Amino acid sequence: MLIYDRGGYPFRYAVSMKDLLAQLPNEPAPHTGPTIIGEDYHMPKGWRGSFEVQREKLSACHPNEMIIIDTWDQS
Repeated sequence: MLIYDRGGYPFRYAVSMKDLLAQLPNEPAPHTGPTIIGEDYHMPKGWRGSFEVQREKLSACHPNEMIIIDTWDQS
């Protein structure tokens, strides 16, 4: 995996499909910290949110195909 650091958001990653599929969970890990209450959300302990991995579609890509993933925080 390659990480492109631009000094801020988004964090950008380049990864092959085979490496992504090997590391991608089927569902998000549950929130293990204390309950968080924001202006427009509530995240209790054990919360998982919504997350769907369409492995069938991802597996249709060539294993060595490189993809770019941009990640953001919630602020």
